[in-house]
Amino acid sequence: MFKPDQPIQSSKDDILGRSSFAKSLGDAVLSYTEKESIVVGLFGEWGSGKTSIINMMLEHIENVSKEKNNEKPIIFRFNPWNFSDQNQLISLFFTQMSITLGRQDYSENIKKTGEKLETYSKLFSLLKIIPVINTIAELLENSGDALKSLGDIKSHDLDSLKEELNELLSKQKQKILIIIDDIDRLNNTEIRQIFQLVKSLGDFPNTIYLLSFDKEVVIKALEKVQEGSGTVYLEKVVQIPFEIPAISEQDVNHLLLKELNELLKDFPENRFDEKHWNHVFHGGFKYFFRNIRDVTRYINSLKFSFGLVKDEVNFVDYLAITAIQVFMPEVYYGIRDNKEVFIGVHNQYYRQIDNYYSHYYRSIKDFDKKICDEIIKKGIDFQKKF
Repeated sequence: MFKPDQPIQSSKDDILGRSSFAKSLGDAVLSYTEKESIVVGLFGEWGSGKTSIINMMLEHIENVSKEKNNEKPIIFRFNPWNFSDQNQLISLFFTQMSITLGRQDYSENIKKTGEKLETYSKLFSLLKIIPVINTIAELLENSGDALKSLGDIKSHDLDSLKEELNELLSKQKQKILIIIDDIDRLNNTEIRQIFQLVKSLGDFPNTIYLLSFDKEVVIKALEKVQEGSGTVYLEKVVQIPFEIPAISEQDVNHLLLKELNELLKDFPENRFDEKHWNHVFHGGFKYFFRNIRDVTRYINSLKFSFGLVKDEVNFVDYLAITAIQVFMPEVYYGIRDNKEVFIGVHNQYYRQIDNYYSHYYRSIKDFDKKICDEIIKKGIDFQKKF
């Protein structure tokens, strides 16, 4: 059965000890009592488990609210990457937020806020593309033609509408937790739109924004906003940064070996060369795996073809070549198309391997070259014994 590459939903599924971090994040959200809007950043690389941490945080908030009989925050999760019409990103945000606040079980004040947000959204939907701006007045100035088409909409309408929203939300005791995930999947323009939204258009009282993204990707996208300094712009928007703890190499290796042992539990021991495996694993194989997503991709690929080839291959070599196929496909196809170079044992083949390296390794990072070199070398050294 294939392992889904999906975020976990509950701390009971946490295998990396991240639940304590998620609880700390949840406690930080629950402890914020000021009326002013605040922005929390959750920083982590691709595959680091940002969405899993958010899910565990929400689970913790739910549990604490039940235990202490507190009114939990209203949760609004907005994933801009799920929407196809990115030109209307800001309008879509306010539309989705108005739907969330319009639920029957919320107070009349919140539902009224939802209605106002729907109107707010319609004003923004008039704009084909929302420019990067600093104030609502500037937005209107830059988009006058679009707004003039309505005739009855003037600059003070949008300003006064936001004031009404501010007044409604300032009276609201219940916080609104707005979670925007996968920001780093957007293109540069869309990333800048999201930060403009948080900074100037959606900074309502009693709102807490939780923004989740790869910091390096977002900084590059914001560089054009702050005259080359995306870091400065980011620091102006995000008041409370949380860096996801790095996954240790030991934890990744532990999970990888656990999955491999499960796959190999019925495999004959006499067909698995432990010494060869140790050379391959420590020589370079383990360095392919930098996060949990890498392990999942690899194990799923193995499971797909394992039943077809398990009686026909040297399994250690099969583990190695599958890793190259998953993580360095250009090298894999080069090996596949030049297999006579790698199955020969004469000196002429070693010269051909040198030629192969110079041709297929041109675009590969130095670190990945080293990994691949070690794996292939271990395989060739193993062959020379026979």
